[in-house]
Amino acid sequence: MRRLVQFVQDNDKVWWHGAIWAAGMAGSELMRVLLFGMSWAVAYRTGSRLRSAVMALLYKKVIRLSTLGDKSIGEVNYLKQKIYP
Repeated sequence: MRRLVQFVQDNDKVWWHGAIWAAGMAGSELMRVLLFGMSWAVAYRTGSRLRSAVMALLYKKVIRLSTLGDKSIGEVNYLKQKIYP
């Protein structure tokens, strides 16, 4: 930052120094956007996998119940909706 301020305040500017600063700032912004997008994609994938795993566990638990007693399928779906609103 200090070098950028010095460059702006300098009266004897060389044009390619400014081009390097502009390219560097554009490159750093591009890297920030790409890394943010990648981290969002990884977090979304992890969340989807976690949700699928919990749903599979819940499904297996319901299937393993020897008897549902007086519970209907609607009540089981309601239980699922309480976990995933």
